Amino acid sequence: MWAWRKYNDRTTLKVMLPGAILGIGIGWITASLVTAGMIRLIVGIVAMVFVFRYFYDKYRSNRGHHLPPRQQNRVKGTFWATISGFTSFVTHAGGPPFQVYALPLRLDPKVYTGTSTRYFAVVNAIKLIPYFALGQIDASNLKISAVLLPLAPIATFAGVWLVKRMNPEVFYPIMYTMVLLTAIKLVVDGSSAVFG
Repeated sequence: MWAWRKYNDRTTLKVMLPGAILGIGIGWITASLVTAGMIRLIVGIVAMVFVFRYFYDKYRSNRGHHLPPRQQNRVKGTFWATISGFTSFVTHAGGPPFQVYALPLRLDPKVYTGTSTRYFAVVNAIKLIPYFALGQIDASNLKISAVLLPLAPIATFAGVWLVKRMNPEVFYPIMYTMVLLTAIKLVVDGSSAVFG
């Protein structure tokens, strides 16, 4: 948060955070009704379609069909944020739905990163309340966090250093590729859980 304190898009946060809170609430209420495997599979498939569309549009733009950045849309932003909050609560996979809405806005890479950092800081803080209520936070979770803690600052500051030096033409293809890799992992994990 400190590294990105000067960078954020308040409009995106205003559009998305109410939906994310709604999605977390839906996840809390339905925690005993949904399977994480099915959610992972669905999110992975949606993310793959989203990435394939981006690369298809990129191919078309190279052939003279230029697509401008998408404009803010409260309805779409609320929808994708609700999905993001829900999937973040149920399977810790809120990134792809967030990116479906936020990446096409084509914010400056630093602004995009600062915005997503704030968004997920709020989402993760809010999730703690229902996680405690459902008994999902215990000593084993904290042990894993403690083991990974020394690596977090190194990885974070390496990422900050890199993103602050990237131009959008490099940043966005890398981001979409990362979404694709995440989508593949979600589909594989979801498929193995659902189809065994």
